[in-house]
Amino acid sequence: MSDPIPETSRYFDKQPNERQSSFEKFCAYRSMPAGTRSLRKLGQELGVSATSLGQLSKKYDWPARVQASDDEREAISREALAEYEKEAARDIVEARKKTQIRLVEAGDKLSKSLP
Repeated sequence: MSDPIPETSRYFDKQPNERQSSFEKFCAYRSMPAGTRSLRKLGQELGVSATSLGQLSKKYDWPARVQASDDEREAISREALAEYEKEAARDIVEARKKTQIRLVEAGDKLSKSLP
């Protein structure tokens, strides 16, 4: 019987019954840039056959796991960008308020100095 996947694990984490060496190969594949992932290239880098990597890929569903990882990274990037944009908008609003206050103060000062 296989070990249940902990609820906190993600699909691209180490799978139940997946050997550490197989998971490390998956991680190397997952770390390749999205447009250039290739079992052949990975095999050359690791000194193993693309055929054996293909078997691991099929057995442990590498394409779906990589997609899950890419999707999570994209979601994290979108969240970070949204937070950055909110902070930038707050900074702009604050700067505009300060500018308006200075303009009102300058106008008051000018009107007081006029006869």
